[in-house]
Amino acid sequence: IGIPYPWKTYSQIPVQDFMYGAMENTSATVFGDFFCVDERGYRDRNYVAVNAHELAHQWFGDLITARSAKHHWLQESFATFYNWLYEKEAFGADHFDWNRHNAAQSALQASREDLLPVAHSQAGTVRHYPKGAHVLYMLREVCGRANYNKAIRRYLRSFGFKNVDSQDLLNSFHDELGLELDWFWNQWVYKGGEPHFHVITETVTNADGKPEARFIVRQEQEEGELSSVFQMPMNLAVYLKNGQVVRSRQWIRSKNVTLTVPLPDGAEVDFMVADENRQILSKQTFEASPEALRNMALHAKGLLDRYAALENLRKVSLQDKRTVLLQVLNSPHEFHALKLEALRQLLPSIETDPEVLSAFRSAIKSSDMELQKGSTQLLLPLLPSPSILGLLPEIQALFNQANASYQLLENALNLACRWQPERAAEWLAATPALSGNRGKSLEICRLELTVKHQLPQADAALKSLEEYASPRYEFITQTQAWAALARLDYLSPALLDYALVAMEHSNGRLAGPVRSTLKELLSRHRHQAMLNSWLQAHPDLAAQMQSKIR
Repeated sequence: IGIPYPWKTYSQIPVQDFMYGAMENTSATVFGDFFCVDERGYRDRNYVAVNAHELAHQWFGDLITARSAKHHWLQESFATFYNWLYEKEAFGADHFDWNRHNAAQSALQASREDLLPVAHSQAGTVRHYPKGAHVLYMLREVCGRANYNKAIRRYLRSFGFKNVDSQDLLNSFHDELGLELDWFWNQWVYKGGEPHFHVITETVTNADGKPEARFIVRQEQEEGELSSVFQMPMNLAVYLKNGQVVRSRQWIRSKNVTLTVPLPDGAEVDFMVADENRQILSKQTFEASPEALRNMALHAKGLLDRYAALENLRKVSLQDKRTVLLQVLNSPHEFHALKLEALRQLLPSIETDPEVLSAFRSAIKSSDMELQKGSTQLLLPLLPSPSILGLLPEIQALFNQANASYQLLENALNLACRWQPERAAEWLAATPALSGNRGKSLEICRLELTVKHQLPQADAALKSLEEYASPRYEFITQTQAWAALARLDYLSPALLDYALVAMEHSNGRLAGPVRSTLKELLSRHRHQAMLNSWLQAHPDLAAQMQSKIR
């Protein structure tokens, strides 16, 4: 955007037991040492997005700082939007669109609880981070990228080393561009909620005898003091059977509106898309035939339109969508999230349909690790059957896959032991002798399965899990060990000692999960006697322990 880095130096410092992902101190970011990963761990969770996010804060948060908590979004939304833009450069446009999709889903979920606006001190993480980032994306779409960047340059130059509020950002756009954008701030910044568009499409012949496509759009969101009818430009696309696409950009300005798009003479419509590639943060309900949905899933240009078509196919019988779902899976360049949606819908027929089984086999062998992880995750609840067991050679091959992430190895190990428990020792021996990055996840998985399947090393494995739950390890290892012990329904006096220390820890990501896990274990009555004995043996700590588990 043309504003140089405002400080003389930039340092990054890994910190043990850091409660958050990172923190953007001026000229120095501290981050959790759990981001120091190896090549396998990088494929599960890496520092790229957080790195870009904290660097963006050196401008948005440090060079300029929100005047009060009400305007906190001016820091987090900008940092999130710019880390999205860097992720787009690093991982591609589909990844960027999927970030927007997840932001929209999070915002819609938050609005089921309340309709607080982005500019509110209690708006919450979802609105200050992903929703606000999507709002900035829409603002850029409304103004145009060049104009948006000009206004942001003015904002940073005008308010560098000062405090700002939401109105200062609006004034920067007004002063630089001469655009009247109060309407945008009123509906996206100062009010809450999101539009719910109910879209009906039809093709008609107009009064002049010409064909046209009609989009009948009705807004169905709650209206009140905190929410409103939205006005926004909407991109319309009419896909014709001859491969041509007719596009039009028109404004939604009222609760009910009919938008028309002229079509060529003799045009045959294949399917129609309102708000192409979901540029507007909204919920959209649309009506389309199974044929239109199938064609949209395969041929719509926008990733989010193809995904919306797949979502709507959930309501269609498997017989009427099976072919198109398999086509999505066979597409060499389709984004993994869409392939996983196709697999999810095909999963019920995996035992009776050889092509579906083959599709899962291909996904497990894919070069796309997100598809590998997602497909094996889908298989985890399934019980073994002759068809399912036919996938074991592919599962076994994952143990020897040189670049397999730790999560993928965990999935493979859990599947193999679930499907062939009598060979658990063999599967555990086949797993690479790696600890995993984030909290020794793979090692804890191996230890838990060793105990679960009552192998000769079970007692030693249980003691190792108990050790990993102790304060001698950082918080992620502790919480993952506690989770494994809870699944094994195991508690000991030593663990009660460790639990009290953990529950007193300043890191809420340790204290909270351990407290919840301990309460879950104690709800199983067989552990009550142990707790009573511990309380009697530690009279000076009894009140402290009881207050934590109450």
